[in-house]
Amino acid sequence: MAKKLRRGAVICFDGPDGVGKTTEIRLMADELQSQNFAVETIRLYGGSPIGEMLREVAFSPLARPARTDLHLALAIYYALAPKLNELRAAGKVVLVDRSPLSIIAYQVYADGLNPDEGYSSCGEAMRLIGPDLTMLYLAPLDVLADRHSKRHGVENTNYFENQPPEYHERVLAGYQKASSVYAAKIIDASASVEKVHEATLQEVDLLLDALTD
Repeated sequence: MAKKLRRGAVICFDGPDGVGKTTEIRLMADELQSQNFAVETIRLYGGSPIGEMLREVAFSPLARPARTDLHLALAIYYALAPKLNELRAAGKVVLVDRSPLSIIAYQVYADGLNPDEGYSSCGEAMRLIGPDLTMLYLAPLDVLADRHSKRHGVENTNYFENQPPEYHERVLAGYQKASSVYAAKIIDASASVEKVHEATLQEVDLLLDALTD
């Protein structure tokens, strides 16, 4: 029998490409299902039929200004928000790949979007998505690069992963800044998978214990 929550919860997992958040979402879903929670996993950058189509455009190699990526992200979030609200209303624990903090990391810090516009849009997106918990996975750039090479080799991946090292340095700096503004829980993703999962589970348990009858 599924555990009864007073209300559902939306938990966002975010961080630079290659940090391991997708692995952690899978492990957390398995863990929570073993505890009889009703769990859904979804990716924020996509997640709905039109959102998935917009994701394909966003990840294409087409050159564009930072504001274009910002409005693509917002359009995707608005398309997904009703589904997230339905899942939360149904008492589900929703594990979300990415969070609105990526606007600060990618559009503001990496692409040079006007900070006032970026922070305003991030705040709008945070209100729209309404995460109960945002966890930010951070690791040094050399760790991320090594994981990326092991995962993809030399093949091209997507628009964001194909950017030069200095782009990813700015992404990491943006996430670090966003974590302080939006009170995200920082997880040391340079540790072993087991240690990362343990740290993640501790944060999730605190949230769900407060919501469980």
